[in-house]
Amino acid sequence: MQVTPYTLMGVAMLGVLAVSAPASAPVSAAQNARAGMLASGSMARFPLAALPDTALFARPLAAPADVTSTMTTMPATATQTAVPTSTPGPTKTPTPRPTKTPRPTHTPTPTPTDTNTPLPTDTPTPTDTATPTDTPTPPPVEVQMVSLGVYQLVKGKEQRLLTIPLGSPVRLKIVVQVANAPATGVKVKATFEIRGPLGKRIFFQDSHSYVVMNGATGLYYDLVLSPQDLSRGDYLFTGLVAFHGTVQQKATRFKLSGQPPTTVVLRVHYAHMHITVPPGWKLNYQTDSQGRPATGVDSLLMVADTRHALAAIQSQHIKTIPTTAELRTVPADLLKQAFSAKPADIQTLYFKSQIDGHDVFAAQSDIALNGRTSQAIVIVTLKLHEFYTIVVLNAFKQATPQEMRAAFAAIFGAKLD
Repeated sequence: MQVTPYTLMGVAMLGVLAVSAPASAPVSAAQNARAGMLASGSMARFPLAALPDTALFARPLAAPADVTSTMTTMPATATQTAVPTSTPGPTKTPTPRPTKTPRPTHTPTPTPTDTNTPLPTDTPTPTDTATPTDTPTPPPVEVQMVSLGVYQLVKGKEQRLLTIPLGSPVRLKIVVQVANAPATGVKVKATFEIRGPLGKRIFFQDSHSYVVMNGATGLYYDLVLSPQDLSRGDYLFTGLVAFHGTVQQKATRFKLSGQPPTTVVLRVHYAHMHITVPPGWKLNYQTDSQGRPATGVDSLLMVADTRHALAAIQSQHIKTIPTTAELRTVPADLLKQAFSAKPADIQTLYFKSQIDGHDVFAAQSDIALNGRTSQAIVIVTLKLHEFYTIVVLNAFKQATPQEMRAAFAAIFGAKLD
């Protein structure tokens, strides 16, 4: 089933009245593609140089020359002449010459080289080491719970009260004193409780975290002392402040007096349904940018006096009746379209009650309003061709359980056209 922009008109009005228009959905960042580079190199091939073939040929040896020997032959004579023989003289014995004795060769003696004697190095004189100075330790952060009280806004100014009429809007306030905090401040957790006169029974309890700076800071919580939950008598406002595991606690007594204020039961007929506006709630008749009223024939918007809870109802005539399976998906789709809810945060709700005898389908999710966490609950139902979309908003999760119960009692007690 398609949820039309007109169906979302009441939802858009919620954000405007809570604090301001809800922040637009963040624009998704562009994805960066990571390019891979593949470097390919070419190897140069160098051919080997052709070596010249050098043949070594041996020349043939020359042939030996022919030697002719000449011999003279003397002719023999017939007459033999006696030839006197000579007397051999003494033979001369050759005197050997004395051989020359070689002189001894002079072997040069190597000149000894000078050995470099290392000079003693100068030992560096130790320098004086600077004595480390002690780093001053910053003083510890101090958080002191100073006071607390029950106040009422009179012409924009806080006025402390000890006796309060039933049904009056009040402000529970805790004052803390902080010292030695960093520039960004420190985070503390404050708990607000309304207890019985003996301090045992708890009628109201809520906790919130705050970032506080140096100096005195007031931590407060606004609510309505509903006669449906409280009666005349004495009560205790108990405040607790937790910081770094240390819890400080103070209490003050106040009294609820007088008769409950006269409540005019206001039953109206808007958005094609008859509904009772619960005590402490008011109808809102503002118009959007196109001139369409927040409360009119097809729409209704009611706001708690504390402005912490809102309920918007939108009716739409459709031609094609959706199936049960389609109706089950509408609450989650509306949370995603109107409030940019994350699918993981969306939870399906099941109500045993019906609206004027017709089944309901619901879902809830944490959403962001001005950077702060709130809770949205979407309920849809169908009667014939009239389709109803209901949104209950717990702004900044500061709505009291009494306010949320009052809103659901009015919705489930309505009569559909």
